[in-house]
Amino acid sequence: MDSLPLVVTLEGGLARCDLAWERQLLRIAGWFGGSQREPDPMTLPLEPHAVAVLQAEAPSRPVLVVGGLSLAAMQALCARIRPGLAAVSLVPGPAAPVLPDRYLVYGTGYPALTSAAVAALPALPARQTLSLRALRPHHWVKNLLVFVPILAAQRWNEPSLWLQAGMAFAAFCLVCSAVYLANDLFDIADDRRHPIKRLRPLASGEMRPGPALALLGLVAALGLGLAASAGIAAILALYAVVALGYSLKLKTWAGIDLAVLVGLYTLRLVAGGLATSIPVSGWLLAYGGCVFASLAIAKRAAELAGARISALPLPQRRGYRLEDQPGLARLGKVAALGSAIVLVLYLQSPQAQALYDRPLILVAAGAVVLAWLLRLWHLVGHGRLTGDPVVFALRDPASLAAGAAVMGLLVLAAG
Repeated sequence: MDSLPLVVTLEGGLARCDLAWERQLLRIAGWFGGSQREPDPMTLPLEPHAVAVLQAEAPSRPVLVVGGLSLAAMQALCARIRPGLAAVSLVPGPAAPVLPDRYLVYGTGYPALTSAAVAALPALPARQTLSLRALRPHHWVKNLLVFVPILAAQRWNEPSLWLQAGMAFAAFCLVCSAVYLANDLFDIADDRRHPIKRLRPLASGEMRPGPALALLGLVAALGLGLAASAGIAAILALYAVVALGYSLKLKTWAGIDLAVLVGLYTLRLVAGGLATSIPVSGWLLAYGGCVFASLAIAKRAAELAGARISALPLPQRRGYRLEDQPGLARLGKVAALGSAIVLVLYLQSPQAQALYDRPLILVAAGAVVLAWLLRLWHLVGHGRLTGDPVVFALRDPASLAAGAAVMGLLVLAAG
């Protein structure tokens, strides 16, 4: 048996992912304009143990890698692992795959191959894990917007309102996590080309699509149940539908994607008002819209900045090119300045005079927000911010200090 060829199966052996699920997801993505038809062999996550076995056996025996990718993809995969490996594609074609009469096998992806083998080398069982990282809890901070109506109305001494807003917050966290899972399922191929996103549970193969779909259904059901109790089921369902549409198609349309992101932020404000029965004023929506627009544009500009300095690949499913970055920067800064204009106009309104004992202190709070936004744009321009600005702010001491300062100034303005 020392000289028998070794057949290594891609599915159930070499690949650290579920190729059958991924092919179905790529097929669905194709309905929405996706052009990729099979997983990319150059970014496919591989099982380290299988690679080690293959590398150890290749010098002493012929090794064939067998899988359900096209022959060209299988050959590229073999070249990536070790020169000289033989590739066999099981995809139906003009010529049937040719295997040796007698061989050893590593992998459990094809029972017919395993049963015909002389013997099987021990393979590690496929891991099926549920990774909480796939829920992206660090993005839940965006859902704190549901508490803003309580703060804006200065009704922070009413525990029942905090309870209702807390239920809305939890519902949004669960449903948003379901949407993130859906997004990651359809973005597996793109995420694997990204030096940071390739570490996400689905892209890295740590989590398989089947368990991910089960987790998606569970958290979505729990979130909508909580939303019904908080009285925001309809608006949260609308959020989920729009966010799913964004993940599938809308984020590929330049301009439309920004409007959708602003709308998704705004729905959180509206949901907070509905959950607490506090009317959300047009002034708050206008001010929030300007801030949200600046953040949404900063996210797109940051992605382009990362690609411009060659630190990150150019996002594939976006409607922007590198030359769009200067225009996005101008638009984002105008939106930031628009927030200051809205605040100044609000301070002259009867609503502000009636609600705040010291309305002019709000000018200082608005100045802090404006300075924070302009600092983000400074970081984008210098290539130091290449991802989501809200997630960046969680790890940025200056951003955290700015948030604390704004909260303190709001309390002082209220008297």
